[in-house]
Amino acid sequence: MSFRNWPIYVYILLLLALVAAVVGYRIRDDLLAGQIVLKFQVDVPAEIPEIVTGHNKANEEVPLKLRESYPYYYQLGWEECLRSFIQIRRGDRMDPFDQSNGPGMKQICGHYSNYELLGWKDCRTQLAEHSSKYGVSTVRRVLRKSYGDYMSNIEKIHPEMAKFRPIADDSESETE
Repeated sequence: MSFRNWPIYVYILLLLALVAAVVGYRIRDDLLAGQIVLKFQVDVPAEIPEIVTGHNKANEEVPLKLRESYPYYYQLGWEECLRSFIQIRRGDRMDPFDQSNGPGMKQICGHYSNYELLGWKDCRTQLAEHSSKYGVSTVRRVLRKSYGDYMSNIEKIHPEMAKFRPIADDSESETE
């Protein structure tokens, strides 16, 4: 090895270091994918009544099936939290440590809004735990790889979500 060609050796070493870093990053993310896992579980609280009376837009009394609707709205909040965390746009990304953020505003009754908020908080708590352990960008990158950039894999990862659908007679009602 001659010292006249030392810049070439430096460039080769730098290139090898760069390749090792990129490959190491991917291997690290693959290993962390088994540890950064979100759990989706819906447990309807016992204090939620089966049915209450509310009013629809025509001010007619309608039954609100709260216990039956809880899983759907809980899932709605949970998914919205995860979607806002892993989304690609930089400006609107959700910070898992910010306790003041929550699901977007919707015209649904207060009970359903509360259920949605509970789902959001459950997801945010899990994201904050993983983010404090591994870092926000690592968790975001690993979850984006698991769920897909646009959450296309969510029902493969959480097949139980497919069974929660909105209840037709509750969709346009409001509480008293």
